[in-house]
Amino acid sequence: MEALDDPSHTFEVPQTLLETPRGPRQVAKDPLRLRSGENDVGLFLDDPDAGGAGVARDVLEVELLPIRGHRLQDDDRHLAILAVQASMHHDAGRAKDRLAHEHTGHEGIGCILLHEFQYKWRNTTMLQYESRPRDFEETVTAGPRRRMVAAMRIVIIGNGVAGMEAALAVRNREPSWDITLVSEESDHFFSRTALMWVFSGQMSHRDIEPLERDAYERLGFRRVRARAIGVDTERRQVSFAGGQEPVAYDRLLIASGSRPRPGPWPGSEARGVGHFVTLQDLDWYEREVHGGTSLAGGPPRPRLHATGRSSDSPYRFREVAAERRGRLAQQPAVIGGGLIGIEAVEVAVTAGLRPHFFIREEWFWPIALDPKEALWISDRMAQHGVEVHLEHEIEALDTDSDGNVVAVRTNRGRYPSDCVVIGIGVTPNTAWLAEAGIDLDDRGGIVVDEGLQTSVTDVFAAGDCASVRWFDGTRRPEQLWYTARDQGRVAGRRLLGDAPRYDRGTWYNSVKLMDIEYTTAGLVNWKLDGEENWFFEEKGRVRSTTRIVTQGGHVVGFNMLGRRWDHSVLTRWIEERRTLDWVLRHLNDAAFDTELVPRLRVRRA
Repeated sequence: MEALDDPSHTFEVPQTLLETPRGPRQVAKDPLRLRSGENDVGLFLDDPDAGGAGVARDVLEVELLPIRGHRLQDDDRHLAILAVQASMHHDAGRAKDRLAHEHTGHEGIGCILLHEFQYKWRNTTMLQYESRPRDFEETVTAGPRRRMVAAMRIVIIGNGVAGMEAALAVRNREPSWDITLVSEESDHFFSRTALMWVFSGQMSHRDIEPLERDAYERLGFRRVRARAIGVDTERRQVSFAGGQEPVAYDRLLIASGSRPRPGPWPGSEARGVGHFVTLQDLDWYEREVHGGTSLAGGPPRPRLHATGRSSDSPYRFREVAAERRGRLAQQPAVIGGGLIGIEAVEVAVTAGLRPHFFIREEWFWPIALDPKEALWISDRMAQHGVEVHLEHEIEALDTDSDGNVVAVRTNRGRYPSDCVVIGIGVTPNTAWLAEAGIDLDDRGGIVVDEGLQTSVTDVFAAGDCASVRWFDGTRRPEQLWYTARDQGRVAGRRLLGDAPRYDRGTWYNSVKLMDIEYTTAGLVNWKLDGEENWFFEEKGRVRSTTRIVTQGGHVVGFNMLGRRWDHSVLTRWIEERRTLDWVLRHLNDAAFDTELVPRLRVRRA
């Protein structure tokens, strides 16, 4: 087909509607004009309310109603309805997959394709029209209209909770859009917080996958198992390690999560040293302690990405010291007094081992617990055979002549260890974006606005890698499962063209520290101006601690150990600005224990 390049061809569009997140609206006082130029056809959207290019970002569809001068071929009585996205930039090389008949199933509609989109003042949209000149006659063909939405290419880096929530949101509204999910780590979305239950044999890999394993096929998701190593925001492509072909996108979501913080000490990369964050970490730790997977085998295709990864990948498989030595680990050590550390300790205990637990601070998990709360947790760990070492500074991890770790050396001594888990936190998995021109904060988090858009148009970020604004005005990632879930849902709507905001709600979390329930909500351990902490310890049939933080006479935080509490009730009380006296009178309304657990009876000091 040859391009129509006669400048004399101008065709009026009787009416055009813009579908926006607020619904359809008429935009032009005068008829829009479809005008051919030397190399293109321009569709000029003269929106009296546009106020410049900003409104264009809200455009979801542009519906062209019967165009005078376009004759449909044969018995095809339908007109192509184009949907164009106002912030896209398509190069000619991608135009071939934009044939309109691919979206309508009709061959005789003039083969309208999206060739180049220029984001200009007054919302100028450039469309390439390829057709035979005889298709244009000064007649209007009547007939029923058929809605057609041009499919967008959505690429999501990461198939964790943020990425999957976004993908599901897009698919729910746009069944024909092309959605590609990129994951180096795994074929399937899984619950990372449940890795410890797989290690301990209480769950299989299938048990921790929230979706059925046919979800990709059923929902029409395209899976790419490879390591993303860069984003070309000009060409709109994601590149991969291992020589795999780049993937083009119209809108991109980066939900690449976080990676284990590496140990800074000599010997941190020795055989027998690893982490407990990724599926590959789980594989390594299980092989060191159990000699293999603990229940029902590993996940599907665990090593599919092995040939397409880079040397700095957090998902690489580690050498196993137990296999080189010919015996399983007998004296593990865990470095780092936080959630990752205590989980690594707990699964070692379930395997019948007595691990060392090295903590740099004065007490366990000082970011969340006070000394009295932490003492109870440390005592309980010691009762389970854990050797807790407080205020120890790691100096080196010693190895034997074969490169296997044999000891942890601290400022207080040398401790034999044949398997070492480094659990000193995580960092945003964003080093691969260094050349992308996307703004990062000083922690490596991707800076996003209230709608989770990055510094680059049509590129969004969500989950552990996204640097969001906190209550105190600072920006940093929120590294919790539920915040990643909530951000993923907002990001999904942004990929669809909506304009939602991510409103960071009241903080909450709940975990189990060994066998002690822990619930927190609001602002705890923030050292707020004028804050006061009310503390109550319960001993007897039930042991628990209750700490309530107040500021200016109102409750702003809860820290609860030993009992189960409904965080939704606690956060509501914070948002309702309840007083301490009121909360204490109603505290059992938030109880989440079974009816066999006696009610908490508190006394004011």
